[in-house]
Amino acid sequence: MATNDGSSEDKGVASKVRVLGGLVLLAVISYELGVSHGRAERSAGEYAELKTQYSALKAEYERDFTQYSAMKSQYDQTLDQYATLKAQYDRIEAKTKKTQ
Repeated sequence: MATNDGSSEDKGVASKVRVLGGLVLLAVISYELGVSHGRAERSAGEYAELKTQYSALKAEYERDFTQYSAMKSQYDQTLDQYATLKAQYDRIEAKTKKTQ
């Protein structure tokens, strides 16, 4: 699109994209340097502590998943019992309506 003085706005957009790209690149590089710096400062003790916490969380997850599976089976059985009782109830109601 041309402005009053005949210059193109595309040059402005291109420079804005270039500046934005530079800022993004700067942010990524800064992040990477910060993350790699942070990794070097961790000691073996910290890693051992994190591994212990991870193992505890994993065991808790597995225990909860087992309980969930048992509860799901119980729910399915209850749902089947409900369906059977509902069918019996509907048959009784149908007979009651016919006799009235």
